[in-house]
Amino acid sequence: NLILYSFRITTDEAKRVFKTKSHFIDSTGNFVSRNQSRSTADTKHLLYRREELVHIRHLGRGAAGFVVKSFHIPTRRFVALKHMSVDNAKQRHQLDKELTAFVQVQHPEIVKLHGAYFEGERIVICLEYMDLGSLENVIRTRKRIPEKQLSQMAKQALLGVCHIHKKRFIHRDIKPDNFLVSTEGKVKVADFGLMRQLRSDETGSFTKTGTMCYLSPERIAGAKFSYPADIWALGISLYFCATGKLPIPKDFWSLVDAISKKPSPKLDSKEFSSQCCNFIDLCLTKDPKKRGTAEQLLRHPFITNANSKKDLSKYLTSVDERKALRKRAEHEITLMAREIWHNRERSAGNDVFLNTQIVTSIAQQLRVKPSYLIPIARNAWLEAGKIPGGKSFEFWKPSTRRYSSDLADLQ
Repeated sequence: NLILYSFRITTDEAKRVFKTKSHFIDSTGNFVSRNQSRSTADTKHLLYRREELVHIRHLGRGAAGFVVKSFHIPTRRFVALKHMSVDNAKQRHQLDKELTAFVQVQHPEIVKLHGAYFEGERIVICLEYMDLGSLENVIRTRKRIPEKQLSQMAKQALLGVCHIHKKRFIHRDIKPDNFLVSTEGKVKVADFGLMRQLRSDETGSFTKTGTMCYLSPERIAGAKFSYPADIWALGISLYFCATGKLPIPKDFWSLVDAISKKPSPKLDSKEFSSQCCNFIDLCLTKDPKKRGTAEQLLRHPFITNANSKKDLSKYLTSVDERKALRKRAEHEITLMAREIWHNRERSAGNDVFLNTQIVTSIAQQLRVKPSYLIPIARNAWLEAGKIPGGKSFEFWKPSTRRYSSDLADLQ
């Protein structure tokens, strides 16, 4: 698959263009996939431009780039912007594969792809924002997930994985860090950088990409693997959620020894219901031919009797107090005001904080009352204009090593 990386020059402006056999992305927000029509009507909703985005804070980084929380002014919603380098052929090929997977597997239980644009030396992918971050973060905060809530999490995770498998993709990196969670009780599959689609004549793959302690027995043995490998990884992930600890050592040789010589991990039947224990057993069956499929596991009583998303939402929001929510909202509004002021000559958001409807939408997404946030937003905008012009407002950049909760530290 030949991947080009070029500039297209027109009579009125210079446009950076990223073009492959599968995708076309430029600096004005045009994003077209070969799996979609090239007509304006079909792609207009995918237009995301830098000048219409207000960057807020840095969410994290990986080998391919970094992620920023941002606010998209036209749609009035928060988004996650994944900045990916396209410096070399390997990175461009990886990006092309990830975009292909994103476009083909869109589903309610999979993180939504909104669009993409070219900026500097990076492609910026605009993704659905999930306010609690990864499932790994949730476990780190709560230590372990109660069984009633775990069943709903497992149900949503399975729905996403099942859809991926129906599209003939193997995720190859299922783990808590690659499920994103929101306070609405939603759990979605994310990170498609290692996904591989099987051809109609293929039955599996041999690669060992992925996170070691989530690799299935057949993958550890170097044998051909397919969709059941994702189910094993899901089982390990859910075991981790239930107990707060991994059932398999992270050290490679200890892991190999545990997988090859010891029985499959099991939950304590005195602590967990028979339905939960049996469900995990089906996920962690060593023989991939006997392991449960995503479709079969969705019919398991542990899943069919799962609590509602509303119940999961109540559990996920019980830790947050009103004071903490207000402090976070005030902090992010301050960062937004400074970002807009800093880029006021090219930003489309100069009147954001003077627009009551927009601030009301922001307040609802930050889970605070509009009556509380509206005066704070207006004051933040006035204060942003008083700070010396030479001061950098770009706290969202990865070079900013900390995210301070003390507003005084930001001045």
